[in-house]
Amino acid sequence: LKQFNECYRIRGSLFCPHKIADKVIEICDWLTEGVKMWNWFNKFYLFYMGRKQQKKVCKKNAELPSEYCFDDVRPDSDGRNEWERIRYKCYPSVAVRRGNRLMGIGYLRFRSEYVYHEHSSIPQEDESSVKSALKTRFYQKCIRSVQLQRELI
Repeated sequence: LKQFNECYRIRGSLFCPHKIADKVIEICDWLTEGVKMWNWFNKFYLFYMGRKQQKKVCKKNAELPSEYCFDDVRPDSDGRNEWERIRYKCYPSVAVRRGNRLMGIGYLRFRSEYVYHEHSSIPQEDESSVKSALKTRFYQKCIRSVQLQRELI
């Protein structure tokens, strides 16, 4: 609601939108107390990130081991079936490659959760750093696309 209010300048006569957003976040935190992560809530979690939080995430260094690199997903060659090709075209996604070999793709699934889809096995010593960097880069891409949409509005 905070971000929506900033974009559209809502003026409520009976309520104050920023207080409602704070209450929603407070209630969600209370309801999910003790839960490790809101996997199914990631899309909405991005929506509730304040601009300071978004800037902090965007400044994070998503560094991969030297032989790996981030790349755009190539839906026609990276998708193994029609459903994957459509998903990679329509939803935010980021690929990690080792040379020309696709290692994995991070994307947003239909139910709003971040998913890592492995295409080739990553050596165990690199696995956690590659997956962590991919997830950070994925969230940065989502945040930047939302910021771009705001600028276009």
